[in-house]
Amino acid sequence: MFLFKSSLLIFLIVPFYIKSISIISSSSIEKCINRGSPQDISCDSKMILALTIQNAELEGSDYVETTLNQVTDTEGNIQKLSSPVKITFSKTPVKVIYPCTYFQDFNYYPREKIISTKSTSCSDSNTDDNPTCGWAYSNGQKVKYSQGFCCSCSFFSFSNSNKRGTHCTGFLDFSASAHCMIFDTLWYSAYNIDKYQIDYTINVNVIDTSDNSTISNLLLSPKITINTNNDKNILVKLIGDFLPNDILPQDFSNKFLIIPTKPSDHSSVILGQKRWMLVDKMRFSLDGKDCDKIGVGYFAFNSQSEKCNVEAGSCLHNQIYHLYNEDMEKINKGKNPDYLIYYDKDYEYSFTDKGISSRSFSYNLKGNINTLITLEIDTSVLKFISNVSSGKILGIYAKEFISMSNDGFMIVTIKNTGVLTSQFMISYDCDDNIIALSSDEIGLNREEIKTLNKTLYTNSNIGKENKCTIYLQNAIGEKIDSKIINFNTSDEVTMTKQDIDEDNEDSVIYENKNGFNCEEFCDEPLNFLCYLKNSCWEELFTKILILIAGIIVFVIIFKTCKKVFCCFKCISYILCCNFCCFKFLKKKDKIESSKENIEMASFDMNKKE
Repeated sequence: MFLFKSSLLIFLIVPFYIKSISIISSSSIEKCINRGSPQDISCDSKMILALTIQNAELEGSDYVETTLNQVTDTEGNIQKLSSPVKITFSKTPVKVIYPCTYFQDFNYYPREKIISTKSTSCSDSNTDDNPTCGWAYSNGQKVKYSQGFCCSCSFFSFSNSNKRGTHCTGFLDFSASAHCMIFDTLWYSAYNIDKYQIDYTINVNVIDTSDNSTISNLLLSPKITINTNNDKNILVKLIGDFLPNDILPQDFSNKFLIIPTKPSDHSSVILGQKRWMLVDKMRFSLDGKDCDKIGVGYFAFNSQSEKCNVEAGSCLHNQIYHLYNEDMEKINKGKNPDYLIYYDKDYEYSFTDKGISSRSFSYNLKGNINTLITLEIDTSVLKFISNVSSGKILGIYAKEFISMSNDGFMIVTIKNTGVLTSQFMISYDCDDNIIALSSDEIGLNREEIKTLNKTLYTNSNIGKENKCTIYLQNAIGEKIDSKIINFNTSDEVTMTKQDIDEDNEDSVIYENKNGFNCEEFCDEPLNFLCYLKNSCWEELFTKILILIAGIIVFVIIFKTCKKVFCCFKCISYILCCNFCCFKFLKKKDKIESSKENIEMASFDMNKKE
């Protein structure tokens, strides 16, 4: 057991991501302790030392060693120490943890089922016990609006037209279809994301170098801010963290974490974390009354306007199914997903899944963030030791990407070629076309290899050939290796909404800038109600005039035919008119022929006389 007379007070500035320990400053002070009376005041000489340490520090790569020359035992005798005491500091990666609380469940892929029938047999009445779509039940009760709706062809469907799932073939077509909303078997649970928590552990280890035995091992974290050893001769405190504004953790309060949870034997549920998604809350309908949102319900589906005059599947777009498939297309093309956090290249998320009662996700915080801690130990001599090892850049890879996009990346592989665990700094010097890359510092065990993935961004929309020089430095800043990589960027690619939705079967785009196409939207020639609703006045008046003109012509023809007693004898209107006109003309010819004969006869008689 060591009993120490004098004490050393050490202040340490601990950066989260600068992976080394550095002495900042040191000084001496006299520290006095007052126990309540002048006789109980005792003073000792103290030394203050400021140090830096990084997160993800490898144990033993950098350490502070202190040598104890002599100590005083309990009897007051001075004892010489035969070996120094070594103190090491290490730190785990700093994580930003997001606890989650359950909100509600949402269906993965609600979709439309179409049942073809006749208008005389299609039923969507809310009083019908057996509508065409049937009823959905909850706790033994019918779910309102779950009976779906019917679409049927109009009596005046003169031209071929499609009404949702019904194909109208013409006049007197009584085709119909029932449109039912059905839910997928897979359900996702949505979680509110609570205020983030910072988590890390600083390990302070005091070692006797004679036999490499540990005298004391003390831990600090945001949950444990003060700690001391059993002999009370070593004390460590965590004073606080300093978070710069430019690297604050992400705020997910406006998003839901959605996780596949039911049924438990579904393949997506079994895959678990690979299906976890972060989705904006604005994409959700919490009461089921909004079309084209996650959570759409029977009310929204049944109440959509012009529901029989739009394509099948309307009101059921933008579901979890669609977001998942959009992301998988991006992932397959090497792009970063928008929702699936397991595949996110920018943040390497980790997950905690202990059932519905304990779910969270986290990622390692990047940036130069400082934590202030203090270490007090009874000793007299302090020296700083940093391991320096050789290293090599094994390879660099970057592919061509589109300017002003987020598709660019560069992969750098580093190896520690020395015999000591040590720290290395990687810095990047790229052309002006490439936005500056921040340097990285990593710790490597002997012969260890690590790969860094850097995102590349351009500040120009014009493509060109680019060059980056990568430098590798050891723990004391010496340049030990460098490599050059050349890669191309292509011109910025712009696209319209039409380009994006060209192959999307679920998308329907209407253009209306006094360019609303009434004839296409109101596809039935005599659908006057549709013309009225959409203010198609020109088409409405034109159709009315045509209809009136048609009625007048019909009446004239009908009266003409009726005079010759034809229309009641003919099978069809067309045959009737043709036959009547023929009979009328024939009779007229006979009358005219008779008149000519009479006139000729009269002329002959007058001539004889």
